[in-house]
Formats: sequence, structure tokens, C-alpha cells
Amino acid sequence: MNIQLITEGKKDYMDMLLLADPQEDMIEKYLGKGEMFILIDQGEVRTVCVVELLKNRKCELKNIATREGDQGKGYGKYMIHFICEHYSNRCDTMYVGTGNCAKSIGFYEKCGFANSHIVANFFTDNYREPIYEDGVLLTDMVYLKKSLDSEIDVKKVVDIALEAGRILLKNGAEIFRVEETITRICHRFHVEHVDIFTLSHGIFISAENGLEEAYTKVKHVPLSAPHLGIVAEVNDLSREISSGYVSMEEAVERLKEIDRIPPKKDYFQILAAGVGSGFFGYLLGATALESMIAFCIGCILYMWVLAGKKHNMSKIIINIVGGVIITALAICAKHVPIFGEVKMEDRIHLISVIGEIEGHECLSANTKTTKYEHVLPQLAAIEDSDEIKGVLVLLNTVGGDVEAGLAIAEMLASLSKPTVSLVLGGSHSIGVPIAVSTDYSFIVATGTMVIHPVRMNGTVIGAPQTYDYFKQMQDRILGFIADHCKAKRERLEELMLDTGMLTKDLGTILVGHQAVEEGIIDEVGGIRDAVARLRKMICTS
Repeated sequence: MNIQLITEGKKDYMDMLLLADPQEDMIEKYLGKGEMFILIDQGEVRTVCVVELLKNRKCELKNIATREGDQGKGYGKYMIHFICEHYSNRCDTMYVGTGNCAKSIGFYEKCGFANSHIVANFFTDNYREPIYEDGVLLTDMVYLKKSLDSEIDVKKVVDIALEAGRILLKNGAEIFRVEETITRICHRFHVEHVDIFTLSHGIFISAENGLEEAYTKVKHVPLSAPHLGIVAEVNDLSREISSGYVSMEEAVERLKEIDRIPPKKDYFQILAAGVGSGFFGYLLGATALESMIAFCIGCILYMWVLAGKKHNMSKIIINIVGGVIITALAICAKHVPIFGEVKMEDRIHLISVIGEIEGHECLSANTKTTKYEHVLPQLAAIEDSDEIKGVLVLLNTVGGDVEAGLAIAEMLASLSKPTVSLVLGGSHSIGVPIAVSTDYSFIVATGTMVIHPVRMNGTVIGAPQTYDYFKQMQDRILGFIADHCKAKRERLEELMLDTGMLTKDLGTILVGHQAVEEGIIDEVGGIRDAVARLRKMICTS
């Protein structure tokens, strides 16, 4: 059997439509704006129907008629199943109106319709001649309705979703993307209960609809070369399905078209893998020579991937052996004299200053701290190391112990290696000297710096000597900051003693660009800018 949509020549089927609705002018009221379908079997039109779209995701079956000689053969029921499934992507409910005849009402109830409402005297008010059906005079229009999600074939939905998942997994999509796409398609067609288990080379799916119809299927997915273009196409299709723009029949055809997209030539894939490896290395700070080595390793690795694909090897084996290949080639490149003993690691050392800077007293275990007794030996080792070429300092600190903070700052300032600092969330209080102690400093646009006078916790002896000591400590901090940034000492002291910004304290909060404008920080930037600057300094040192 074959069902077709009729867009032209609808009146050619008027003789069949009159079997269900005997007044032609009543048919013409909905024929123009309705969608007509015909069912063809063995070359003959057996059933015809007209469906009209309503507001709020509803539709109405206005007319369905089967030739008299073909009635009772299941054509009408098959047509109703088709149109319910067809409109399920656009409508939630389908209505049908019929006469007050038990036979007609029973037919629609067998097709899943339930009573909705009655329009009294519809036939007597709108038709010129009395209408009899099965010996019953029709007076009232009895409306029935059906929820279209119940018409969905769970097997068909699972097959479509599984095919989409297979194409994604075959072409290199992540497992989470495969499972998300399958779930999205199933939910769109009202298959709500879905369990999915995805491996690198197989998909297991079990689904059930509201009628407790369950279906389980397993699909093996052989190893194949990635094709992100196909992945993107399936992603777009799944979103169109979710939005209700694509029916199940259209989805099947679209997936077939996508699966027929030819893969790229082997040599092109190998070249692309090499170029990708080389450029990623360069973006991460590799030299031109190191990037060229990464290019060669990328090409060799992908040759292995293609070879594994042709011999249907497991992805797990491919990945394990691929890792061994990368490691072996990198070690060889590092020690081959022709490459000048390429340095792949330990060129830049990272120091992080986070939380509160801990001094001579230990803070609570719940407090994020930077311990100066850990940082100072690191800095000493960096100075003594021939492998380390530069230091990157990342700061997100609320400040802390003044003596410890100044010790770290003095050590950083005295290093012979190029140094760069990057203020992330904030660098407050004693964090300011640390941020300016490096050869060059960055701050992210949303980063903050708080400049305020020296505070002390605990018991303070109210004597002139105490205040003199505070003044000396504050002068040390101001002097250090002024010596290691562009800001003037007078301006720094003005910011430190400002009374108009902090409600319970003296001081100033500077955000991103403000810190640069005041001359405390050199530039606004992120990690990419900081690493690039440090590598440039290393190359010129």
C-alpha cells in the first residue's frame, strides 16, 4: 500500500468524498484549506481523506471514505494510523466528527479515539436532505479526539534514533553527543523511557512508550575515520526533528542522504592530521622546529589510525598503540642530535598564589592558602635549574601575612629568569607587591586589586613604637610597589588612604583596566597573552 499527498485536482476525488459527506457544498468548505491523502493498493485508489489544521497544535479529520467494495478490508484503519503518525510532529490532538451512529462511533473508538463533545442538530441544521446511516437518522455531530503521541511506533522511532547515533559514532562524535541525539529524537516522537549504553564501537538501546510497548536493539559500529561534516549534518537534523520540522519519513530519507556523503581521501586526512598537530603545538608555544616535528608525528599517527580502520581493529587497541607511537616518536625527536635536542617540557615553570598567604602561623584546614615555605624553595630551585627558562605567576589571592608576601615578592624580583604575572580573580593587599614583582604583569578584564594600609590581627599595644613600626612596614610595601611598576609613590599612597570607596576601611579597589591606567599593572590580558609574552622574553633573553 502507498499513501500520497494530493495538492492539485482534489475535486477529481469528489465521488469518493461524497460517500462520507453527501452534500458537495459542505465538502468544498474544507476541501480548499485541508490536506488530502489517497491510499493506493494494486494501482487503485482505495481510500481518501481530508485533514484540516487547527490552532494550538490541533487538527481535524474532516472526511475519510473507502470505496464500497473495499470497505472492511482495513484500508480506513491503515489511513487513520498514517495520518495520526504524519501529524504527530505538528499536532498534539486530532479530532473527528461523525453522526450519532453506533457503527461509525465504534469504528473510530477502535482506532483509538475517545468522546470529546456533541454539536446538537448539526445535520438537520446544515444539510438540505435527511441523512441516514445504518438505518439511523443522523441529527447530532459527535466529536471524538485522539492524542497523537499514542500512535507512534516505538520500533520505528528507535530505529531512526539508533541510525542517527550509528552515523555519529562512526564519524567520530563523542559518546555523550550520540546519547543526547538518540534521546532527543526519541522524546520528540513521544518515546519517553529510553535507556542507552554506548561504547566506542557499539550502541545498546532499550525504549518504551506510554502504552508499555518496549523495544531493544543493539548496533555494532565498525571503526571508521572521523568526518566532522557528517557529525554536523546529523546534529542539525536532530535539532530540526526536535523542533517539529521533520517527520519520521523525512528523517529516514535525510539520514540516508547524510550517510552517503563520501569520506575525504586518505592522503587528505593524513595531511589534515599533521597540520592540526603542528598548529596546535605552535599555539601552545612550540617553536617552529617543534611544530614541524608535531606535524610529522601527527601524519604518522593517522597512518596508523587508517591502517587500523582497514583491518577492523578495536578503537581501544587503536588508541593504546597510538599513544605508544606518539610517546616513542616524541622521545626520539627529543634525543636525535639533528634536531638539536628539542626541549619539549620544563621550559616554563608555573607558580600559583591562591587564597590567603600563610605566614609563621598555620591557618585553619578549611582555608585555601599559599605557604611561603613551599614557594621560596621552588623559586631557589628555578634559579638554579638550566631546564627552566621562565616563570609564570598566577594570582588569585586575598592577601595575607605581610612578611611572607614581601619575601615571595623579593624572591621573584631577584630571579635572573624572565618572569610574568597574571592576576585572575583578584590580587589584594600583600598580593599587589607579588603581582608587580615580575618583569611584566597582566590582569584579566574582570580581575581586581585592593590597595589598603597595613592591618594587624590580635592584641595591639597602643604605644608610639607600634605605630612607627606600622609606618615602616607600610613604607616598605609602598617603596617596593613603586620600584616595580609605573605608578608614582605619592599616587599609591593616595589610593591606599582613600576614604571614599571602602565602607569599613581605607583603600581603593581597582578593576582590570583601572589597574593598568594607574600604572600598577602593565597590560590587560589572559593566559594566552601571558604565555606568549613570556616565550618572547625567553627567546630574547
